[in-house]
Amino acid sequence: MQVRAFTFAALFAASPAWAINKCTNANGKTVFQDAPCSGHSEQIEVRPATGNAPAAAASQAAAAPTRPKPDSSSELRRIELEQYLVRNKRDQVNGNLQDCQNKLDQLAQRKRTANNNLAGAVLESSISSEMQSVSVMCESKNRQLRAELEDLERELRDIKAKR
Repeated sequence: MQVRAFTFAALFAASPAWAINKCTNANGKTVFQDAPCSGHSEQIEVRPATGNAPAAAASQAAAAPTRPKPDSSSELRRIELEQYLVRNKRDQVNGNLQDCQNKLDQLAQRKRTANNNLAGAVLESSISSEMQSVSVMCESKNRQLRAELEDLERELRDIKAKR
């Protein structure tokens, strides 16, 4: 049993390690990267969880073409815009439209249940006013979200044009 533990410890100590740099940028944000940092940095040694790197993964990594790393803040911003911000804003616009439609459908259903008497007429009028209010609020929110989406898309187009 002790021989196995000793063998495992020896293999773990002899396994390959990778250097990761912990960098702090001018804004105080901490990032981890494999390239050395330009400002304040700390090097961290990382070992595989099993103690040995799998041979198949190592050969695949060597055979796979490496993508160029983003080298500027504008490239990082382009990636952030394409992969996250524009998609999320589109989802917000669509979600707002769906929420508004659901609210209006609920109010229309309530309006259809109004009785054909004076109380029903008052309720129907009240619901109609509420529907107008919801429509105005939804349209305002939709305009705001669309303007934000257009700003993000414009920024993305500008960054792509400069490439």
